[in-house]
Formats: sequence, C-alpha cells, structure tokens
Amino acid sequence: MLVALLCSDDAEQRVFAVDTIMALRAGSEHGSSGLRSFKVPVTVNLDACDLKSLNDWKAETITEPVFTARMSLDQLDVLKAAPLELPPYSVHTQSCERAVKLITEAAESVCGWAKRDGFIRTQMRNREVMPSLKTKKNFVKVFQS
Repeated sequence: MLVALLCSDDAEQRVFAVDTIMALRAGSEHGSSGLRSFKVPVTVNLDACDLKSLNDWKAETITEPVFTARMSLDQLDVLKAAPLELPPYSVHTQSCERAVKLITEAAESVCGWAKRDGFIRTQMRNREVMPSLKTKKNFVKVFQS
C-alpha cells in the first residue's frame, strides 16, 4: 500500500508514505530487503475515500516495500515532490498463468521438493521437444532426439 501511496498524484499521500518509510528505517540510510511475512490487515476501513485512510496505520504491523529498500534517504525525499514511476511489470500474461497451472499440477501429482522439481522440468522439456501436436511433422522431433 505504501508503494501505491508513493505513486499517487496527491502530494499529501506521498509525503505520508515517505515519512512512514523514514520512520520505519529509524535513521538507517537503506531499508531491509530481507524476507517479509505477508499479513492481511485487520483494520480495513471499507468506507475510506483514499488509500491513506484505508487502514489504521498505528494498529497494523508495517514493513518497508521492497521497491524502496535500496533507495537512499535523499532519493526518498525526492519522492515527496514527484510521484514514484515504476517500470511496467507484466504479471497477468499467458506464460504466467501456464506456470501457475504447471506448479499446481506438480503439487497435486507428486510429493516432495525434488520430485516436484523433476516433474516441472520434465513437463517443460516435453514442451520444448513437442510444442504442438497439430501435424505429423511435430511427432518426428520426438523420435529424432
């Protein structure tokens, strides 16, 4: 949610996000990029009109976003004047959906990390060898390997 506030056109929301991140750092030049556990916020205000009032910031456990962990304090301070511009990340692509499906199939079919990894690698190799089954020509690749 802090990243969304940093990207906001409203200067007040950006200033709130930057001040919150600086308070989380407690004087450190850079933030922590370690593993964070995701927790669903308990205090969600469904009547909120903006992101800042969507949850109770004092009641929730807040961690610094990964996007800002490597930014210096000076770089963060610049975000008070201009919104953060993130590169376009494509997360809803066909290949992403295919990967989710493959991992789900692997989890349903085999037990254990090594077997699941082998299942996924075998399926991916099979897709490379035989990408399409529309013509007889596609079957020839299987027997030539």
